[in-house]
Amino acid sequence: RLTHTPTVQELDPAWSPDATRIAFAAKPDANTSSDIWVMNEDGSGRRRLTKSFGGPIDRQPAWSPDGSSIAWTRSVPSEGASDIWVMNSGGGEKRPVLEAPAGRYAGSPAWSPDGQRIAFASDLKGGFPDIWTMRPNGSGLRRITSSPEIEGNPAWSPDGASLAFERWKGGSTKLYRVQANGQNEQLVPHGSGSAEQPAWSPDGSAMAFVRSPLGGGEKDIAAVRVGGTETGPLAVAAGADL
Repeated sequence: RLTHTPTVQELDPAWSPDATRIAFAAKPDANTSSDIWVMNEDGSGRRRLTKSFGGPIDRQPAWSPDGSSIAWTRSVPSEGASDIWVMNSGGGEKRPVLEAPAGRYAGSPAWSPDGQRIAFASDLKGGFPDIWTMRPNGSGLRRITSSPEIEGNPAWSPDGASLAFERWKGGSTKLYRVQANGQNEQLVPHGSGSAEQPAWSPDGSAMAFVRSPLGGGEKDIAAVRVGGTETGPLAVAAGADL
């Protein structure tokens, strides 16, 4: 156990590329906002990187491959918008790289393995969120998917050639993968129930994901081979696993 803060929710943990630090979001129970923090891999050395003081909601930190930068989602309730920001991993030089119009959403940033692109989910064109990519400075916007369903949580394959993502359709969420240029979209068979939050294995042969039964129930961690063979549950407990 790395944290023990009874009055604070800690969310969205993300390992640094060298596995020495963990970035996460922290939300005090008495506060409507959350901030980005980092700590050492053993839970020591906690440091607050953003300080919203009851204003924006900072979530979903994502490290650049070289560990020098962290992208994150900043939601501004007063504007009804969510933007993507990038900062130095030490907490300095914070800057918005994608500012969504009022009432629109951009979030779930994910760096490509070469550090040249950031994938994210957004409804920039209206309708439900699609998967997009951009350069780390916000230029070069590219729409990867275009569908009438809700899509989110993009995850790059280790070789940077593909993106996995989740799509809500017909009352359940399924996993898909698509080439980084938006071509050759495929369903990733994952057994029964809904599947969310894909995460690739280091060799790109499998994905872990959050699975929940249709109709509701506790969530568990499962895995599937990229070819479509489910390997079975990895964590099954009385509570929800996320």
